[in-house]
Amino acid sequence: MHFDAPQNLLSRIRLCLVILLLSLAVSLAACGGSSSSDSDDGGDSPGNGDNGDDGDNGDDDDDGDDDDDAVSSHELAVTVEGLAPGQQLVLREGDQEIVLSENDTPVAFPEPIEAGTAFSVERVESPDEQACDLPGADGEMPEEDLTLEALCHDAPAIFSAHTRRGEILLDWADGSAFADADQVDVFWESQDDAGLGDQANNVSPPFAIDGLTIGHDWTVGVRAHYGNASVATRVDRRVAELGFAGPVHVLRSLADGGLLIGGEFAGTGLVSGAVARMDQRDAALQPFPEITGEIQTLAVGPDGDVFLGGDMRLPSEETAYLIRVTADGNLDKDWAPAADAPVRHLEWLDEDLVVAGEFQGLDGDNAHAYLSVLDSDGNPLPQWANTSPGGPVSTTTVFADHLVAGGEFQGEPAGDFLAAWTLEGEAADIAAADGPVETLASWGERLMVGGFFSAIDGSDRDYLAALNTSLELDDWSVEVRGPNSDDYEGLPPLPAVRSLAVHDDDLIVGGSFGEIAGETRRNLARINSEGETQAWNPAPDHIVDHILAHEGDLIVGGNFRDIGRLDRPLPTDHYRVAHLARLSSDDLDDDGRPLVREDFALGADGAVLAAAVADDSLVLAGRMSSISYWLDGASGITVLDGQGRLKTDLNHFLGGGGVRDIRVDEDWAWVVGDFERFSHPAISQTRQFAVRLDHEFEPDPDWRIPRPSEGGLLSTDHSDSHLILGGDFDGFVLQGSVDRLAAMDANGNLDGGWRMGDGPDGRVRDVHVLGNRVHVAGEFNAVRENDEDEVRQGLAAFDAGTGELLGWAPGSEEGARMTRIGDELALAWRENGSWRLGLDDGEGDGDAISSDFRADGRITGLSHIDDGIVVFGRFENLTDDQDQSHTRDGIALLQVENGSLVIAPFQPPQLLSASGQSAALEAAAGDASLICLGGSFQRQGERPAANFHCFEDADGG
Repeated sequence: MHFDAPQNLLSRIRLCLVILLLSLAVSLAACGGSSSSDSDDGGDSPGNGDNGDDGDNGDDDDDGDDDDDAVSSHELAVTVEGLAPGQQLVLREGDQEIVLSENDTPVAFPEPIEAGTAFSVERVESPDEQACDLPGADGEMPEEDLTLEALCHDAPAIFSAHTRRGEILLDWADGSAFADADQVDVFWESQDDAGLGDQANNVSPPFAIDGLTIGHDWTVGVRAHYGNASVATRVDRRVAELGFAGPVHVLRSLADGGLLIGGEFAGTGLVSGAVARMDQRDAALQPFPEITGEIQTLAVGPDGDVFLGGDMRLPSEETAYLIRVTADGNLDKDWAPAADAPVRHLEWLDEDLVVAGEFQGLDGDNAHAYLSVLDSDGNPLPQWANTSPGGPVSTTTVFADHLVAGGEFQGEPAGDFLAAWTLEGEAADIAAADGPVETLASWGERLMVGGFFSAIDGSDRDYLAALNTSLELDDWSVEVRGPNSDDYEGLPPLPAVRSLAVHDDDLIVGGSFGEIAGETRRNLARINSEGETQAWNPAPDHIVDHILAHEGDLIVGGNFRDIGRLDRPLPTDHYRVAHLARLSSDDLDDDGRPLVREDFALGADGAVLAAAVADDSLVLAGRMSSISYWLDGASGITVLDGQGRLKTDLNHFLGGGGVRDIRVDEDWAWVVGDFERFSHPAISQTRQFAVRLDHEFEPDPDWRIPRPSEGGLLSTDHSDSHLILGGDFDGFVLQGSVDRLAAMDANGNLDGGWRMGDGPDGRVRDVHVLGNRVHVAGEFNAVRENDEDEVRQGLAAFDAGTGELLGWAPGSEEGARMTRIGDELALAWRENGSWRLGLDDGEGDGDAISSDFRADGRITGLSHIDDGIVVFGRFENLTDDQDQSHTRDGIALLQVENGSLVIAPFQPPQLLSASGQSAALEAAAGDASLICLGGSFQRQGERPAANFHCFEDADGG
């Protein structure tokens, strides 16, 4: 049986009640329906014997022994309490039903039911996220009518998060939601591989589902049981890998199987590609095609479809400028009006889509250049043919029964930087600007115009102006001044208003400026209708490209790295919220800085240029490859444990450069680089260029080195008595002029007696201590010792205790690289015009090094993993000593067998820049079953990546 829920509950709840008769089990099943059958309560029934009379009146009864076997029976009248107005409960047996509602008196079931019959509730189903249970509905049928009470439970929301190694973490958003549940189960299934999934029963929050395939889309859910009722909530989630908002320079394996990661990144995030669809409740990634490149605009259709414009690369390796993604996350290949250049702006005109940008034709038709209007099937509407403004269009909006466009066009046929048409496509008059228009917004009876201009129709209007409903210049005006050069380390951006939005009757202005309406406001401001600047002052440190007013907050995207405030202690005054932030509109501190919502993504690794709402999710797009979650405490250094989970309680800030090398021993992790500051609550003074961390990754408050005079540290290793530093530094402040190679004692003080002389004459990239010898590699041609130039091209060795130059001198024609494998050195050097690879024990004079491979291009780095090395470079092929060529496209795995290097089958897809160029790889760690790579890249083949990627097997899978 079922009842239909009213509007304040979910639409349908079905209840199945099985009453087991004494002699015959009668199954009551829910089937849905709407008809009812009336029955007299306790009256005659043809099923009560031949006479049809009530058993109590005695008339015409058959007397005799048969009466001893008779059992009292009656028609069951059922009442269900707890029904709300408008609800109905339908009870069915066979082809007949009775219907109960809130105000019904008991309704009789048409069949006679004998007293004492056992009954029970068999199951309660709820497909619509609500379940109703009938507590106490087990027992024996009474002589009198039966009353049952329905108790209904809503399905609670769930929270999900992701980690690199294929984990979804489920937690109940409100613990009280399951407070009355008898049991909670979790289930999951892959959307990409039918039959792949599992469930876990009787679990407690939080619950981690691990071992899930990275890149797959999964349906995960929580089912709660209440007596005989159960209710489930399901969500779709993408299991994304970890990405970094900046280059990764070094990876080091930890004893627990984890990784210590160093580089020049502002934070870490989840790889999304150039567009991400995120759940509004928990900011988790939802399924979406993996698109790379640059997305400049997006629009959401009435059915939840997402339209994207820009310069994009699809998973099929095609370039696209305009695409549609269906509401369920699939690329619509049948909707493909082919633009011949990037689309900059999308706008709805009733049910039609305005498309604007740099294209000079759609589907080869030049009648639709720079601007067109498409119907729902993607066909250009003929009335909008030949309406081209004559140049690229950056923005459009509908205002005063006109479609208005702004851009870089000038002169005939449309006008100067502004153009207008009626909604039927007829050209209309509009004011002219003297520079490009970037953004438009309707604000009551004003059309707000922002851009790079300084005048409208000859009247001064720097970067921001208003038009009236006649599309003429309005008297409303505020002064906008360009960026303050003191706010920028380099050249400030060009002054402009680049984004506009309306929120609670105020105008939100974003772009690149330093002052507006007489008040200091850096790149983002709020103005009322009188032209007065409001207290709201997020002060982003760079350009704001997009503003979306949403649910009382403002979502802001751009090229900034600092905005608003975070309500938690930080080791520095900087708030690292990169490229993306959700800002409160009213939670301000004394300086007007609004709160950054930390339950929303804290950033991206590239500029966010567009945002829109789609059902219960937000779609974000731009020049990015990952959406960030952990920014503070992950800058420059971060840690993954053996399960691939990010350590999120690191409370440091590292900036002004990055980490270039890390060495880990049983006590410390030695971190060196060219960073200008490392701060942490445990140390009173910031560290520069080097810091020593314990195994909880807390800095040693008593250890610090002097600051290098110029340059930075690129490599390090330690002997029994010294920490050896290599790099491109020129001495240390107040402690001597030891260049490019130095030794520090246990307290971090320079040992001036170690390696007397001026040092290598070029950069030292690699330092490795092997026994009592220090071996170095880099781009140097000589080492100065005792006032004489000792030739040591690219490779050299020193006594670890004294720094004395040793005789080991393999030589290289053009720099060298080095890493250590056990008690041997793996070397890359240039000889006879080719880069070579081989092993050496580092003793003797180094003349007898054998070459196991030669490369057809430059080798730029070596990283040790397990019993082999990963080789990076600008080569396509490696040739072994048997003259057999192996294609490897810039990355190869070599393993040690019988004292020689042999090539492994590892051939991953190429790691590329956002533009598809070969990317710089710098680091590797792991073993034959998991190889992780770091560098500066945004694509792995045609899939998005973000400076870090792991391959699960030695074949590059």
